[in-house]
Amino acid sequence: MTPLKALLTCGLVCCLAACHALGPGTSHRPHTFSCEPHRPLTWKDFQGVDRAAPWAAETAIRFAIVQNPHPHLIALFEPSLSWIRPGLLQRPTFAQDADQLLRHEQLHWTISCLIADEANDALAAGADLAETFTFAQHKATALNARYDEETRHGLEEEIQVQWEKALAARMLIGPPLLTNRDVGLQTATSD
Repeated sequence: MTPLKALLTCGLVCCLAACHALGPGTSHRPHTFSCEPHRPLTWKDFQGVDRAAPWAAETAIRFAIVQNPHPHLIALFEPSLSWIRPGLLQRPTFAQDADQLLRHEQLHWTISCLIADEANDALAAGADLAETFTFAQHKATALNARYDEETRHGLEEEIQVQWEKALAARMLIGPPLLTNRDVGLQTATSD
C-alpha cells in the first residue's frame, strides 16, 4: 500500500457514523429526525484530536434514546471524538483525496442514520425500545464494518461508488436495512 493510500485509510469510533437528507422514506410515524446533525458532514465537524492512529480520519457516532415527543432513536455525531489528521487538509496535493475521504466518512453517517430511521419505524409499529436500541447498535456496527472491509476504507473507488448508489436508492425506496424479525415484530403469514 502506498503512503497516500495508507494515509487515506480511515477509522471508525463506536463503529457508527454518517447522514445526509434521508429523503421521503416510507415512515408512518410522526416526523422526527433520526440524525443530529440532519445535514451532510463537513471537515469543520471533525473537531477532535488525532490519537496517533494510522488512518487519516475518524468518525464517531452514538445512538441515543430521545423521549420527546415520543420515544425514538437518534444517531448523534460526536464532533469532539471525530477528527482528521492535523495539517492534512492544508496539503495542496490532498484536495481531491480529502473529498474522497469525506465521502467515505459521510456514508458511515448515512448508514447509521438510515438504521436509526428504520428502528424508529419499528418502534412506531410496536417494537420494544430496549431491544430495538440494542439491535440498531449491533446492525450499525456490522454494516459499517462490512462497508469498510468491502471498500477498503474508501480506497476501492468503484466499490465505494456502488455503496453510495445502493444507499441513495435505499433512501428513496428500500429494501430496509432492518427487518420486522430483527426488532421482534410479528409479521402476518399467509398459507
